[in-house]
Amino acid sequence: QKVVLLDTNFGNVQAARLNGLDAYYGSATADGHEDLKLDGIGRLLALTSNDEVNALAAMHFVEEFGSAEVYQLPIQHKEGQREEGVSKDLRGRLLFNRDSNFSELSRRFAAGAVVKATSLTREFDYRAYQSLYGDSTLPMFLIDPASNRLSIFALDAMITPQAGQIIISLIQTNKLIPEPEQPEAVTA
Repeated sequence: QKVVLLDTNFGNVQAARLNGLDAYYGSATADGHEDLKLDGIGRLLALTSNDEVNALAAMHFVEEFGSAEVYQLPIQHKEGQREEGVSKDLRGRLLFNRDSNFSELSRRFAAGAVVKATSLTREFDYRAYQSLYGDSTLPMFLIDPASNRLSIFALDAMITPQAGQIIISLIQTNKLIPEPEQPEAVTA
C-alpha cells in the first residue's frame, strides 16, 4: 500500500523521507496540493493533535476520496467542553475506537506501545488474539492478502477478522506475549 505524509512539521517530513515515504511539507487545510502525488492513494487519515484541523482536513479532501474514505481521530473531550466539539456533519469517520484520540495514542506510545502485524490462522483466530492481548491492544487495520485489501477499524464499521488475514494493532510492549508457532507451509 502506498502512503503519502503531509505535515506542517518539517522534522517529521524529513524523518518520513529518510524512512522511504513520500512526504510533503504543508497543511492539509490549505489550497495548492497540486504537487502531492496522490495516484494510488484511496483515503485520508487525519491524525493531528488538533480536532478542528482534522475535521477541516477531512472536509478538504472529501471530494478527492469520498466521505466513506476520509477518517480522523476521535474528538478529545476536555473538562467543561460540550460533548459535540466538531459537528458530526463536518468531520470524517472516526478511527479505531471511541477512546483513541491523539492524547490516548501519545500516552500509549510514551508507555512503550508498538505497532505490530499478526497473521491470524484457524488455530490462532481473532478470539484467541483478543484473549491473548486483551485491553493492551488497539486494532487499527486489517489486511486481506487474498484480495490485497486494507480495511480500517472505525467506530461506524463492524470488522470481524478472519483466518488468513493480518491484523495491525497498537500493542503495549509489556504485554507482548510470544504468539503460537505457525506451522510451516508444506509444498508438494
